[in-house]
Amino acid sequence: MSDLYKDHNLTDEEVSRYGRQMITADFDVRNQEKLKNSAVLIVGCGGLGNPVALYLAGAGIGKIGLLMILESKRLKY
Repeated sequence: MSDLYKDHNLTDEEVSRYGRQMITADFDVRNQEKLKNSAVLIVGCGGLGNPVALYLAGAGIGKIGLLMILESKRLKY
């Protein structure tokens, strides 16, 4: 493992999984650790919430909460 990836709290599997985003110019191992230790709440799992949850999980967010509010509307005939 190179010196770039030493002295951190990521597992070897996480370094392998998120390695591509950690080699970009403005994103490194410290930023990946911040993502791992962060939490996000997504309100609504419809058109935008669903892909947002997928991409955040793929980026390595530590905890993702999903809130879906279903309303039951009575139709009057």
